[in-house]
Amino acid sequence: MAILLLGTTRMRADLIIRDGPNPHYREPGGWPTQEGFSCYFELGPFLFGSPTDYACGKATLFPNEGGAAILELDVPDDIIHSADQGWFPPGQGIVQFDVGAGIEQLQAAWTSLPKRIITPVCP
Repeated sequence: MAILLLGTTRMRADLIIRDGPNPHYREPGGWPTQEGFSCYFELGPFLFGSPTDYACGKATLFPNEGGAAILELDVPDDIIHSADQGWFPPGQGIVQFDVGAGIEQLQAAWTSLPKRIITPVCP
């Protein structure tokens, strides 16, 4: 098991907890996402900014979504390994769940995974 973190907004964190990760989620206004669901390992490294930085940035971009939030997930190793396509080796601290590469396994286990929302302090 590994702890994974996703920086987002409170509204999106609540939606993800309720419905599971959606690899086809679109930003308000219709902007497409990366067609996947990416998280950091709890201890990083954080090559693209920390989950707190990401959450605070999203909260700034989308001020009507309840502020910054970090979704914490406890995910079994076999599900994490199913996402490994070589794009982000584990040493880079990122797990990218894509269609055909881990998202289906994550979605299937979703209701049984321990998860919680953390409210970060934004600068």
